Amino acid sequence: MLSPSQRTAGGHRECTQEDLVRLYQVLALRRPGLALDSIAVRLDAGVDPTRLVRDHLAGVEASAAAPGVLRERLVRLDEKPSADRAPTATALVDALRAGYRP
Repeated sequence: MLSPSQRTAGGHRECTQEDLVRLYQVLALRRPGLALDSIAVRLDAGVDPTRLVRDHLAGVEASAAAPGVLRERLVRLDEKPSADRAPTATALVDALRAGYRP
């Protein structure tokens, strides 16, 4: 899927611009958990690099926002319970979902 175009006299990989673009594509597709064989198929079919960067950015932004969402839900959970009333199952599940986004 990814092999260096060149090697130095010492045997180290020497990547071209195209190699680096392909590496970025592999890593960006791997981030959401795609299997390597699935990534190979997608790369062979052609990947729109602009869309890939946009999708990557959207994932980073969602990851950055997730702690704030989790914090909001936990604050709401902390405000509602009393000595005789625990948080609802729905509220607990919402907090879990906010905290565990892939």
